Amino acid sequence: MSLAIAGMGWVTPLGNGVDAVWEQLLHGHEASAEKMSEQFGNRSYSAFRVPESALGKLAPHPRLRRASAISRFAAAAGLEALQDAGVTLGSQNGNRIALVFAISNGGVIYTKRFYRDIVETGAQSARPLLFPETVFNAPASHLAAILGITGSTYTLVGDSAVGLLAIRMAEDLMTNEELEYCLVVGGRSRLAAVRCISAVATAALGTSGGAVQ
Repeated sequence: MSLAIAGMGWVTPLGNGVDAVWEQLLHGHEASAEKMSEQFGNRSYSAFRVPESALGKLAPHPRLRRASAISRFAAAAGLEALQDAGVTLGSQNGNRIALVFAISNGGVIYTKRFYRDIVETGAQSARPLLFPETVFNAPASHLAAILGITGSTYTLVGDSAVGLLAIRMAEDLMTNEELEYCLVVGGRSRLAAVRCISAVATAALGTSGGAVQ
C-alpha cells in the first residue's frame, strides 16, 4: 500500500490556508504582536493572536460555544485539510476516517482559568463547565464531533517531535483496510510566557491507490 498526504490545512496568526500563509512568509510579512492586558508578576507580555477571519469557513456548532481556542483552530484547520483532499464527510464515511491529534500543552487558557479560581478563592469556586477543557484529549473530542469523524480517535502528548510521532502513528493506522484517510492534527496554544503563539497544522493521509492519486 502506498500512502500520500492528500490535503493540508493551516491556521496561524497570519491567517489560514497553506498557500496564502506561505505567500505572506515569502514576502517577509509578520504577524502583529498585541500587548496583553493581564500581567504576570511584574512583567507584561505580547501575544500573536489568530484572527477571527481564519475561522471563517467553520460552520456554527454547539460544541464551539464552549470549546477552547485550540479546539476551534483545530476544527478550522482540519476542515481545510479535508476539503483540500476532496473529502466530504457524512454518515456513510465518517467511520472510515481516523484522527490523530498531536499536542504538547493542551488548552492552557481554560486550564489557567479553572485552577486560578481554585487557588484564589478555594475549591468551592471550581467551575464544572471549564474542567473538561483542561484534559489533553478535549480538542480531539471536539474535533471529531464537529467534523463528524466516528473512526478511531487518538491524542498524543509530547515535545516538539510529537507531530512526527503522529504521522508515524497515522501510517500504522492506515494499514487497516477499513480506513480511507487519517486526519493528523498538530496544535499548540501557549500562554504569554512564550508569547502566546497559537497555530494548528493538519494533514489528511490517504492511500494513493484509492480516491487520492
